[in-house]
Amino acid sequence: MKINLFGQRNILGGGIHFASFADALRRDTFFNQIIQEWDITNQATLIEVLSQTNEGDINIWFPGSQASIPLLKGKNILWAIFESDLLPPQYIATLLKADLVWTPSNWAKKVLVANGFPEEKIDVVPEGVDQYIFHPFKRKLRHSNCYRFLAVGKYEQRKGYDQLLQAFKKEFSTNPEVQLLIKADYFIDDERASNTLKNEIEKTGLENIQ
Repeated sequence: MKINLFGQRNILGGGIHFASFADALRRDTFFNQIIQEWDITNQATLIEVLSQTNEGDINIWFPGSQASIPLLKGKNILWAIFESDLLPPQYIATLLKADLVWTPSNWAKKVLVANGFPEEKIDVVPEGVDQYIFHPFKRKLRHSNCYRFLAVGKYEQRKGYDQLLQAFKKEFSTNPEVQLLIKADYFIDDERASNTLKNEIEKTGLENIQ
């Protein structure tokens, strides 16, 4: 038996998810011996794995890598990660190719069922926290009377930063004891994106946004 992981290691959310999942499994001695990673952007390797899969294999497909699901032997599991409560029919059709669908929350499970996906084919697999990266208990606590909001996410239109800044200014512009902390990544043209975000923050005229 092999566990085949289909995805790509990169700096995007899907790539981090794929890499973190694979690395966590590899820390277990047993799983480390039976895991194989397959880069979905390498067509030569995908052709290779098509000829190697067996009925006892487990094939786990990460977002963006589902095109070859019907071609593989074994149990095909597909990660379903989305942000909307209305899913395109073609997306549901792709999910139906899998034997089992994993999704990270009960909310997502309810959305899938509401969009016509059979409940018995869904497992909720919550996202974990990598203790090798996130270990806040080793940090000194900051004692402050401030109430802080933290926004984390790639700086792009669909993340809603414009609306966030507008809402924060409307509600807390006269309250310096409330702060907004922004941790944004910039995957493409990072210097321009960083300067754009800084300019948008400066336009608010607030000093309690960082």
